[in-house]
Amino acid sequence: MIIQKEKFTLRSWKIDDFISLAENANNKKIWDNVRDYFPCPYTKKDAMNFIESALKNPLDGNVPLKLTEKLSEESDSSGT
Repeated sequence: MIIQKEKFTLRSWKIDDFISLAENANNKKIWDNVRDYFPCPYTKKDAMNFIESALKNPLDGNVPLKLTEKLSEESDSSGT
């Protein structure tokens, strides 16, 4: 599955996404909002385990979002 828009791309996970996932998910601000389900620190092993699970269960709705522009540090979960 691939959905391409001007500012983002949604596509299926690939095994080699684990490095980018680990780098982006290892963020205390993310953990503060999802700490019941999310390890901190978020390691490459955590990322690999998540992607392997997502690939085994593709209908769970877990898809990576690739932004064409980097989000600013001031961005928050409310979109403001």
